[in-house]
Amino acid sequence: MQTKFIGYCDRKSKTIYLDLHEDDWKIDVLIIHEICHTFNNCDAHGESWKNRMIGVSDRCDKLKNYRLADQIRHELENYDLF
Repeated sequence: MQTKFIGYCDRKSKTIYLDLHEDDWKIDVLIIHEICHTFNNCDAHGESWKNRMIGVSDRCDKLKNYRLADQIRHELENYDLF
């Protein structure tokens, strides 16, 4: 599937598409971003999706993966949601 996005969650087919190289530094955040779209009411970048992303960033902090937590928060800033 060809889209203009580097990541896309097709909820109907339950497929996540990524247009990145496997060694790209953004791949972890992109996978998290798209997985968060798989939950009910998370198909857009609204409150439900934002809350899922915040939950994952908090979990990353608890696991001492501060770099990934910061990248997730930066992703939210890109959508003016944090």
